[in-house]
Amino acid sequence: MAINELARKEAINSISNQALATRSLISPLTLNRTAEAYKKVMENMEGPLRSFNLAVKSLRPQIEAINKMRIPEIPTMLSPLYEQEELSIPATLTRPIQDVRIINAEDIVIPAVKEESNPMSVSHTLPTTKNAIFYLKGNDIYHYKIGRLTYKPRGLNDPKYIKAFKNVIRYMPLDRKIIRIKELESVMDKQDKIGQNYRMNIGKSARSFKGFLIKNGVINSHPVHKEVIIAATDEYITFHNFLESE
Repeated sequence: MAINELARKEAINSISNQALATRSLISPLTLNRTAEAYKKVMENMEGPLRSFNLAVKSLRPQIEAINKMRIPEIPTMLSPLYEQEELSIPATLTRPIQDVRIINAEDIVIPAVKEESNPMSVSHTLPTTKNAIFYLKGNDIYHYKIGRLTYKPRGLNDPKYIKAFKNVIRYMPLDRKIIRIKELESVMDKQDKIGQNYRMNIGKSARSFKGFLIKNGVINSHPVHKEVIIAATDEYITFHNFLESE
């Protein structure tokens, strides 16, 4: 009885093992499909791999040249130029930084360039409302007593006499009363230049400019020194624009 029971168990185990082995087997169809998929992947990789190999071959001479490069040693006769003989950095380049400051760009003062042909440099600082008879606010002309001066524009542009007058107010050096027209034009922005036509626009016989002053109630005479405030010839411009320090 015990022998028959043992034989029955062995038979059951044998059948179970065969079933497990059958389940673990992969069908030939699945193997073929997997092999075909791997084959396609390898075929698609041939192009990129070929390009990569060509790129590596093209870089090989440069890599070999870099590997062969050597930094030349400093001759012994130049060693006094260095703080230490084993260093390759000159002593003049190894000084410690004494001070580091962070500044704004508008705080940087650039010295004026002195032209050889003109011994007197031209400054460009707009007059303030404190002492100036005429001054600009934005694109408007103001008189120290009357206020904003009005005029009739020509379309979207200022008349030439107004443009000339604004140029004198804007660009005349604060420490000058007389200046050559060429000198004044040399510091102007390109769009502001009008050439040599100042006598015709703001000179003694400039009718439009005279009419502009009269309509605004402005007298072209210095309130203190009783001399002409603004005048122009073919070569010079005169502008007595300050109440003090005249």
